[in-house]
Amino acid sequence: MRQTTMAHPLIDRESNPLIPTKAELGELLALIAFYLVCDVVSEQGYFIVNIVGPSALFVILGSAAWLLIKRDALMIWTPLFSFRVATAIFFGIGSLVPFFVGETSRAYMEAFYLFSNNEIAKLNLIVGCSVFIVLATCRFVYVFLPSAGRTVTQQNIKDDKYSAKRIRNYGIFYTIAGGLIKYLVIFPVAIGWVTAVLPGALTSLAAMSLCGIYLLTVWSLSRAPKIFAWVSLFVVLEICSGLVMFNKTAALLPFIVYSMGVLVQRISAIRILLVCCVVGLTVNAMQPLVSFGRDELIRRQGDSYGVNLLERFEILAAYYDPSTLHDVSAEVQGGWMRISYVNAGTFAIALFDRGFAGDSFKNMFTVLVPRVFWQDKPIDQTAREFAAISAGEYADNSVSPTIFAEAYWNFGWSGIPMTGIPLGIVLAVLSANTMRLLNRRAWLYMPVLFTSMQFGLSIDGLFVATVVGGTAIIVGMLLSTAVLEWVMWSFGIDVSPQRSPTRHSSLPLKALG
Repeated sequence: MRQTTMAHPLIDRESNPLIPTKAELGELLALIAFYLVCDVVSEQGYFIVNIVGPSALFVILGSAAWLLIKRDALMIWTPLFSFRVATAIFFGIGSLVPFFVGETSRAYMEAFYLFSNNEIAKLNLIVGCSVFIVLATCRFVYVFLPSAGRTVTQQNIKDDKYSAKRIRNYGIFYTIAGGLIKYLVIFPVAIGWVTAVLPGALTSLAAMSLCGIYLLTVWSLSRAPKIFAWVSLFVVLEICSGLVMFNKTAALLPFIVYSMGVLVQRISAIRILLVCCVVGLTVNAMQPLVSFGRDELIRRQGDSYGVNLLERFEILAAYYDPSTLHDVSAEVQGGWMRISYVNAGTFAIALFDRGFAGDSFKNMFTVLVPRVFWQDKPIDQTAREFAAISAGEYADNSVSPTIFAEAYWNFGWSGIPMTGIPLGIVLAVLSANTMRLLNRRAWLYMPVLFTSMQFGLSIDGLFVATVVGGTAIIVGMLLSTAVLEWVMWSFGIDVSPQRSPTRHSSLPLKALG
């Protein structure tokens, strides 16, 4: 009697939860159709379109991200997760910002470019098409990539105590190594004590301290609650150092990875909502403070570098002094405006439509050469030049139109697949690699995982620097770490690339390896 077997689907989401679902892609197609149908409405009708469209995008991507980490908390490290989150924030909530901020904030945004409702609608359509192409490309790529599922038997796993010890040791190592690079190299340059152009790879290595924060948070919450207080204190120190540098990113990232360490212990909607609220309030508080600090530095000496630590602390204190006179920017809702690229995006689109196409891809291949091998390597000034086009003169600021609008600025509608397909391929491969390394419990590769996660968040950047340069940095880090792993193994050092057991909510450290 002949037996029949059911054919396995080319794309099996049960074995690979990274795969974008048909439902998600269908919802994005419906959103694109909504924009196209509503393209014939009046200027007043565009107002409704620009409220409904970004709101729908936020729900589509937000729910997809939630389902991803609900199935496996460690999916929070995948670039596909961070890409969805960043897009939902910048083009979901961010595209709504002009419609609910105050008049002063709206005028401040329009000072860069006086956008109209139909221009916002076109930006939203471009974003919708770009996101669909990126995720559809990811789904196609996973036809050929092996499963990234994490269903491994328990028998090959070392005991939980040893796993916790490894997490602790790697956490300590990354915190010390990254801290030394940051405070001996990055911090002096940012403050202005040393004048130098730092390679992008060095900045990535400094992020090792963030990897350490994550691992020590996970370990201390599960094994050493008393140490958790010291980890929290170090996070506060990192935040303060970022504020002293007047750098929002440097101040915010330590808290974000700290929150990720808390979340992976037990994912819940309430915890995520709480973390999002705290991060949002923090950004809203930091933005005017950092802007005031930079403006004060420029007022005192003409640029945002230099000035000793004591003066920087005085500037921070002056911000909270009621007698300090703040300019009109102090009345601006900077936190909300920081996540909105409506003015920059619509300006880039308008430039192309009026015959002024961009050339921001001209240095695409130069970024592949490390600065250590090319001392006179050109510095990418695209964001500064873009801001100068708007202002009519060069100033001490840089503005990015975001990857999606930049693609249209350079190539028109053809730029969307030209950039969306490569971005989708890279996101799919990096996400699969992230789960492969987590599956091995290869904490030696933690800086690679962190840089990959940042890659997904960086859609507000420029394609050449973010996608081309970022991919080159990640590949370089991956190869160099693989060489280091081989050397350690050759000397008999146990790097223990063991596999992770099946996740269990009551065994966070076993799940983490």
